[in-house]
Amino acid sequence: MHFSQLRLGIVSSSEERSKTLAAQVRDTGLAQVAVQTRQHCQTKGDLPTRQLIDGQVEVVLVDMDGGQLGITSLTILRQALPDAWLLVASPHSDPQLIIETMRAGAREFLSEPLAAAALSQALDRCVAEKRLTNSKNGQVYCVTTAKGGSGATSVAINLAASLAEHKHFRVSLIDLNSPVGDAAAYLNLRTQFTVSDALEAASRLDTVLLESFMTHSHGFSVLPGLRDFDPNPLLDTGALSRLLDVASQSYAYTIVDLPATLAVEQIQVAVCMSSAIVVVLTPELPALWRTDRLLRFLRANGAGSKVQILLNRDDKSSEIGGKEIESVLERAIAWRLPNNYSAAIQAINSGRPLVTANHSELARKYKDLAQQIGGIAPQTRTRFFGLLGRKQEVR
Repeated sequence: MHFSQLRLGIVSSSEERSKTLAAQVRDTGLAQVAVQTRQHCQTKGDLPTRQLIDGQVEVVLVDMDGGQLGITSLTILRQALPDAWLLVASPHSDPQLIIETMRAGAREFLSEPLAAAALSQALDRCVAEKRLTNSKNGQVYCVTTAKGGSGATSVAINLAASLAEHKHFRVSLIDLNSPVGDAAAYLNLRTQFTVSDALEAASRLDTVLLESFMTHSHGFSVLPGLRDFDPNPLLDTGALSRLLDVASQSYAYTIVDLPATLAVEQIQVAVCMSSAIVVVLTPELPALWRTDRLLRFLRANGAGSKVQILLNRDDKSSEIGGKEIESVLERAIAWRLPNNYSAAIQAINSGRPLVTANHSELARKYKDLAQQIGGIAPQTRTRFFGLLGRKQEVR
């Protein structure tokens, strides 16, 4: 899809600075300067605000040399132009100022002297969001379990890592577990932001802000679990809905590590926005009992055909076999992962997804799972052999 140049407005009380910023914008080749106003915005109906609205600008670059006037302009423009990207250019870059501009609605903070690469990258991100907004939303898959220790977090991580091996897809993992999520620990990540930050910022959450909360690991983006240890987190249902909505707009695949202990309203949101709910269990009696009750709960809350059963640590020597499990649950097992507990623990202790560090049958099964759940054709490579250079397609 082709996008024409962005329409950009500049707010600056300095004619010289406004001309300089306009020249830098034109040099990127990504935007045309449609409006330049020498006054900051004070109300939704004042002249500079009306000029920007009438100019149908998609991006506004606010000069922060005016101090508090710049903050006021951002606040007004966020209300008057809710779909526009608000950029800030400032010769001062102290942390408190950056925080204030972000709270007022800025998407990007650009320090002066303005680097051409920084401005181009900011405008590139705006174009990328426009492209995502005009394209089909991605898929959300929830991974849950009725019994702790069943390996749901490992399944979520390795599913995300397997999907991310297909380089043309953007993949994210969102950890909603409580009282504290384990995904970051499993991947040995030291993170600055968590899902708590994304939920608190739900009213202004967009692709760029969500991406800023993410930590990148092994080809996919991770939104770690709750900031603080909380056995009974009071998540806002509307904020959760917004988070999953923005994630689906931003990524081809979003894997949610979903605790079955969330409030009913939040489970309903997850069910509604998911393409599938993967329920993980192990071949043991307590897990089977709990899973039976979880399936009843999910059916009562609209999951229906979205529920898929994944049997983890499948072992022919288990006292409870697959047929017995299917009989009790009255549902077929969609996927089976072989028992390789030592390899799984080794991957966790090394801080890497098993699929990136292991060539076992378990790793292969994870990749098969990703291909099936994501509707992805198996990757093939061509291998040449023999004197005649014959070739064979190898999966």
